[in-house]
Formats: sequence, C-alpha cells, structure tokens
Amino acid sequence: MAKTKESCFVNALFAIAVLAIAHFCNCESVLSDKEQDKVSKLPGQNFNVNFAHYSGFVTTNEKLGRALFYWLIEAAEDPASKPLVLWLNGGKGKRHEKDAIVHGKNIGLGFKTRRDATEGHYIPQLSQAIVRHNQASGEKKINLKGYMVGNGLMDDRQDQLGLFQYIWTLGFISDQTYTLLKLQCGLEPFIHSSEACNNALEISYKEMGNIDHYSVFTPACVESASQSRMLLNRRPVNSRVSEQYDPCTEKHSKVYFNLPEVQRALHVPPEVAPSKWDTCNYVVNENWNDCASSVLDIYHELIAAGIRIWVFSGDADAVVPVTSTRYSIDALNLSTTSPYGPWYIDGQVGGWTQQYAGLNFVTVRGAGHEVPLHRPKEALALFKAFISGTPLLSTPEKSIRSEIKVVGEHWKDSPSSVLDIYHELIAAGLRIWVFSGDADAIVPVTSTRYSINALNLSTLSPYGPWYIDGQVGGWSQQYAGLNFVIVRGSGHEVALHRPKEALALFKAFISGTPLTHDEF
Repeated sequence: MAKTKESCFVNALFAIAVLAIAHFCNCESVLSDKEQDKVSKLPGQNFNVNFAHYSGFVTTNEKLGRALFYWLIEAAEDPASKPLVLWLNGGKGKRHEKDAIVHGKNIGLGFKTRRDATEGHYIPQLSQAIVRHNQASGEKKINLKGYMVGNGLMDDRQDQLGLFQYIWTLGFISDQTYTLLKLQCGLEPFIHSSEACNNALEISYKEMGNIDHYSVFTPACVESASQSRMLLNRRPVNSRVSEQYDPCTEKHSKVYFNLPEVQRALHVPPEVAPSKWDTCNYVVNENWNDCASSVLDIYHELIAAGIRIWVFSGDADAVVPVTSTRYSIDALNLSTTSPYGPWYIDGQVGGWTQQYAGLNFVTVRGAGHEVPLHRPKEALALFKAFISGTPLLSTPEKSIRSEIKVVGEHWKDSPSSVLDIYHELIAAGLRIWVFSGDADAIVPVTSTRYSINALNLSTLSPYGPWYIDGQVGGWSQQYAGLNFVIVRGSGHEVALHRPKEALALFKAFISGTPLTHDEF
C-alpha cells in the first residue's frame, strides 16, 4: 500500500451516461476516422466478440500536441439508438449493454486505460461543468442523465476517518497505530500529506503486511513480470479468458500493453507510445497541487439540478473503503427515501443499498476497489439498474431465514462477562490463545479486540502480520499470558472458511511455537 495513498488509486468504475453527443460532430470526418480506428482483433484473441470497438486518439490541442487516448465499445444490439456511457478507469466488467467509451482522460498520461480513485473528484467536477454549460448555452446542450462513482474520494476528512476505522476494524493495524493515524492524519489532505502523517502511514503499512489493499481478502500477487510473460505465452490457442480472479492481472496487463503488436492494434503511434507503459502513472499526483479537499458542495449542486447520482462501494477495499464513503454521504445530510437493506442476485445478497433524496448508495459484498474485476455479475446488475433507472432486486428468490435454527433459548444463567475468569487462568499460567475470523458478523474481530483491551494486559511483542505460503494469513499480538490471532478472510467458523490457516494456527498452539512472521 505504500504507493496507494500518494500515487495509484486504480478505481472500480466511473460512468457518465450522455445522450446526443453526435450532434456536435462533422459526420463525414467521423465516418472516416471511425474506420481508421476500428479494432479488428487484439493479439492473443482467439474468439469472436459480438460488438464493434474502436481505439485511437482525439486531438484536444493541435498547437500544443495534446491528444487523449480513447477506446469505444459499441453496444451489441442496435448501438445507434443506445445512450453513450463515458467509462473512466473501468476494470474487467462486461460492457455489452450500452455503447461505452473507455477514456484515458488526463493530459500527460499518454496511452493509458486506467488510473486513480481521485476520479471521485473528476467525475462530479466534469458533471458540474456540463450542467453549468447547459445552463449558460442555448440549443447545443449535452443531455447528461447521471453519473456513477465507485470507491472514489469525496471528502478528505471523511475519507481519512473511514479508512483508519476500516483497517483497524478488520484487525490490520494495532490499537496504538490507529490512535496515531487519527492524531497525525485526521485533518490532513488525502493526496499531499505531511511528513508526520506519512510516517504514521508507514507504520500502518508495515503492520498490514503484504496484502492487496485494493482487495483485502484475496491473495496478493507474488509473481514477477517474467512469470506474467510466461503465463501469456503458455496460454493454449483455444483458451478463453478465465473468469476466475487473478491477483496478478495488473502485472499481466503491464506485459501485454507493452507488446508492440498490441499498441499497433490499438492504433497507438510509435511517437506517442511510452518507452515503457505502466498501469500506474505518478505524473498527476506529483503535480496536482490544487486538489479540492471536498466535492460535497458539487454533489449538492448536482442533486439540485436533478442529475441521477449513484455512489457504490466494494466492501473489501482498503484504499477508499465503504466506511469512508458512508461518512462522506452522511456529511451531505440528505434525507432518506427508503429503508436501508440488502439487494439480491441469484438468491444471494449482492450488497446493501440506501436511497437518499437525490442519491442512491450501493455496496457490493465481497468486492474490492475494482468492483467489476472482483464481482463482475454484481457489477453488471448494478450497471443495468443505473442505466435503466430501475431499483436493484430487494427480495431473494428463495428465503433462507426459515432454515435458521435458534440455539440456546433455554440458557438462562449466561454470565455477562468472563473476563475475571481470564485473569484467574492467566495467573495460573495456562496457555491461552484467542483467535478471530475478520469476516464474521456474529462476534466480530472488533468485539474481541475491545474485550481483550478490557483485560488491560501488557504487550510482549509488536502487532503484525503472520504468513502462510507467502500470503498474509492474518495478524497477531502477544500479550502477557494471552496470544491474540486474527485469521484474514475467515468467517465465524475459521476451520470451515480457512482450513489451511486454521491448521497452521492449531499446530502452533499445540506445539507452543509462534506463527510464521516472515513472508518467505
């Protein structure tokens, strides 16, 4: 995560639905450019697609030599009648539903397809510019229908507060570091932080270990670029792109988009192609010195203008987590128009949603920062609902509640606390390990942490990650007389959800040896 705060926020999905843009074009010129920019096939593509797509550059300032890279994907059916969607920084979501432009927007980035979560600023700002243009213009209006922002920055103070709370709640950092982050970074800007804040962040990164901050419950990529190249070369001729999540997608992309034949297929002239294409570009963050600390005022303006606004959040993202987005939306002080509740897809909870006056908030369960990459089916359902202006499915096809059995209804003498027993057993010298799966909502890791803190034990070792097979298995803290262990991505029944990690934990407890704290 050392680069996530100050550089590359790879965002989930930002979409603007815009109608009637073609009225501003010279049709003959457009038709000529269209055929020149059509992509016939991409290197390695051994299957046909049912849509046309185009890529190239749009000149924005011929005198200064400025141009923007674009990638236009037409709708599979009747593309001429479909609305236009500007999709910025999209992941691997399915785009067949509407015409879509994937746009590398900023000057200075060159040939680029995705960048950072500061799009949480750019998209409302672009929408504001369109709305104000429409208010000031005559007939040549841009028919903006609405926009979506996913896991995007909205307000520095709320974003920071939500981030620190999220990583502490899941057990990624110690109590002391949580306090330090709030003290040193609570009022800091998100993009350009002070040295004191950066030092506190470095401590948190060390405690968190080698996890994917964009998707905290999936494995981190441990491959080298050469391994990515080998995987690409070994792919069978008749193979399709796998739908299984690959944590090294970014590295594979870096290898692929640096291939000269790929750049030629996308109509990237050699004179503008970078010497080495990368998935992250540091130019903007290093030179963006006037980043607004908040765009909440723009939200109020666009809500008043009647623009459709959906804000969504993958709840396994530790870059701009769901807590940050919730705090920012709460700061808008909007009235609610429907109760908070789950939405469903194929009988399973896809996430949760809350309708406010002028804004719809949606979470996507189990998705990281790039929602279409981690939850493509749910992302498509979300996208369709936004485009059509229809609500997400709010009831399951089959209720599972009737299958839940109530246990313990006859236990009448349960004590309110057993902390005094812990003190007695610690004094007796018993070995005590307390572990917690951090994806449990019955007795979550936060409950266990508060209870252990109430024991007021001294710490014997620093808080930090433990590893299994090169991946972070969780985090641990050794207290005087008690060892606290978190199992990453596990639910209430740790052995069921993370059997390999559970076995390592069990063996360490039985043998009285510490868990592995070295990555390799």
